[in-house]
Amino acid sequence: MKQTLADEKSVKKRFVSKDDLINLAAVLEKDLNHQISLGRPISKDLILQTLEREYGKDKG
Repeated sequence: MKQTLADEKSVKKRFVSKDDLINLAAVLEKDLNHQISLGRPISKDLILQTLEREYGKDKG
């Protein structure tokens, strides 16, 4: 069965590269350290908001 270009794009959207994961870890570390320095608790929602901000947009 041949894979179409649309199928390939769909697969690419489900996965992130190693570099993307490294960048995301750095962003999460910065955001979480900032929240900790302000004395705010770290919640699952905060992490999800960071993920949405970084990867919720269609980056192609």
